[in-house]
Amino acid sequence: MLERLERRRDLSHTIVHVDMDAFYAAVEMLDRPELRELPMAVGGNSMLVCCIPQSSVFFCFLCNVS
Repeated sequence: MLERLERRRDLSHTIVHVDMDAFYAAVEMLDRPELRELPMAVGGNSMLVCCIPQSSVFFCFLCNVS
């Protein structure tokens, strides 16, 4: 079975996945350094994109699925 799957693999396409974990919060903290020590979460459209470690006090945890 493995040999059959290997023969059928199509390597002509490239898929790039960029994990930007907490990127948006980091950019905001660069623009506004006074936010560095405050809990922060970034989201929109009823979806939480990321939260920084200080936010774990408020039960906001990052979930990385591998």
